[in-house]
Amino acid sequence: MNDKSKYQAFLDTLVPLERETPYAKVLVYGDSGVGKTVLAATLGKRILLVDAVDGWVSLRNHPDLLSSITRVKYEGLSQLDTLVDMFMDGQLEFDTIVLDEASAIATFDLDTVLKARSAKDISKDPNVPTQPDFFANTERCRRTFTRLFKLPVNVVMVAHVRDDKDERTGIVTRRPQFTPKLRTTIEQSCHLVGYLVANETKDGDETKYVRRLQTMPSKGITAKSRIGGLPFIVEEPNLGVLLKDFTETVENSTEIPLEPDAPTTEESIPSLFGEN
Repeated sequence: MNDKSKYQAFLDTLVPLERETPYAKVLVYGDSGVGKTVLAATLGKRILLVDAVDGWVSLRNHPDLLSSITRVKYEGLSQLDTLVDMFMDGQLEFDTIVLDEASAIATFDLDTVLKARSAKDISKDPNVPTQPDFFANTERCRRTFTRLFKLPVNVVMVAHVRDDKDERTGIVTRRPQFTPKLRTTIEQSCHLVGYLVANETKDGDETKYVRRLQTMPSKGITAKSRIGGLPFIVEEPNLGVLLKDFTETVENSTEIPLEPDAPTTEESIPSLFGEN
């Protein structure tokens, strides 16, 4: 490539900021039963749900959302890479991709890595992953997730939680359930990292649950927002409403049901497709 071609290639990448179309990259994490899947489905009007844990069942409680969602059963990281290629070739038309759950996808891929590496080394315990297994798993997921985040669509990742204790200070921090390097990659790519809980309240003899999304970090809780104007805590959150000034997608409006598992109460909170 001559200098003139290189210069033109660079000029072709220049886009006035006012012409840029924003696409939301979101990570929602929390314990089972707090409504993460339904919250993820409130962003966009043409949603591709990559379902690794049969989370679609909770969406049946919301027939108003069903018409906007197409489900694909997760089958491996190579499937996600094919999904990205099809988007880039214009063969798929969705405005939002939901990975439910991204943390489960990462865990399933660790199983794939461990199985493949054990088959090549008979001395390796096929049931105990070692550091090289975690490293390979992290790099595989990091590359695929990074390609996904670069697509011109909204991306919502759903994850469970992990509690990490700082042995020096004794502080327990609640974070998304990924390896540290993979978590850092995902958080850096996201405009919003929100921690979702369902808090129990009493109204006479009736028990009610109020869902709260924390959008900014605090002592013991990992969160992040690059979106101006969001409150620290959002009660009964809806991503379509919350991000309506950030994205051009049509908002969905729905209440979030409690999934079958027990909710996470505020008192309990400290202040992983198959083969490739």
